[in-house]
Amino acid sequence: MKILTVLLGTIIGAGFISGAEINLFFNSIGIFGLFGVIISSIILGLTIYFSLTNNNKSYNELIRSNLNNKILKFILLGMINIFLIISYFIMIAGLSSFFSESINIDYFISSIISILIIFIIVNGDINRIEKFNKLFVPFLIILLFLLPFLVKDTNLLSLNLYSNNDFNNNFNINFFILGLIYASYNSISLIPIAIKLKESNNISRKKSLYISLAFSCIISICGIILFILLESNKQFMKNEIPLLDIISNKNKYLKLLVQIAIAISIVSTAVSLQYAAILNIEKNKDNYLRDIIIMNIISIIVSRLGFQTLIKIFYPLFGLIGILNFIILMKNYFKYSKIKS
Repeated sequence: MKILTVLLGTIIGAGFISGAEINLFFNSIGIFGLFGVIISSIILGLTIYFSLTNNNKSYNELIRSNLNNKILKFILLGMINIFLIISYFIMIAGLSSFFSESINIDYFISSIISILIIFIIVNGDINRIEKFNKLFVPFLIILLFLLPFLVKDTNLLSLNLYSNNDFNNNFNINFFILGLIYASYNSISLIPIAIKLKESNNISRKKSLYISLAFSCIISICGIILFILLESNKQFMKNEIPLLDIISNKNKYLKLLVQIAIAISIVSTAVSLQYAAILNIEKNKDNYLRDIIIMNIISIIVSRLGFQTLIKIFYPLFGLIGILNFIILMKNYFKYSKIKS
């Protein structure tokens, strides 16, 4: 349970639970986006299975043992570390904006609050991250599962695939490409955490399979729910936080629950990103605290660029790196399987 919640918490960030990522990647191509959601969930499930069953003790070791070209190794590891650090900065920007707007405090003070929360959790090593996710991620999942029933004027059965003109007349293969890209950039943060979880827990291949299947099913269902909610409320699809806008006029208590869920999802993703970055960058555990403090100080400065600005600049740059990561994982899995047999 705790392993699954950590993995889910790594993926279910503010972009996911707010509907912004689903809207950007999948609602943009119409009803075919449903297939994209399913494709991405399957790829992420495979990524987890390959990560939990690989024979390497760290992400760096995985890359170095499967790439022969030293220059390519250096570039890939460098780009991955940059992605993790920048993604962390994006989460801090999002959490700072949330606190600044929700409780009407200065952005700088909200940034300090944000990094203190992350620091308290990450400084406790993987065990504290596991406890945080085990406590809060089930709340996020339950809320997402209940949304169709809480948003009363949204009829999930109102979308008939077979009567949709786009489905009948304009087959769109982009759902596969977008599903692959979405899964691949999410896998960059997922792989180091999964490998660390494998090292700190005794996980058999059978258990890895169950975790991967459960992860794929949960992410797929959550993604489909968000997709249909957005399709049923198209007037909000261009907004920055579409889900919050959909429920803003429905019920003030539901709005508060979604606001809390967004804050928790940012924290759960941020702690995973920072921990994954530290694991990749620093070999000496004695230097973890120093590196965490440096990252947090820099994040205060960089986060002032804003949540949306950072996403638009950096996220599209990392899709291909994620695809290469997945290929390396597959290569390692089949190479290791041959050795064992």
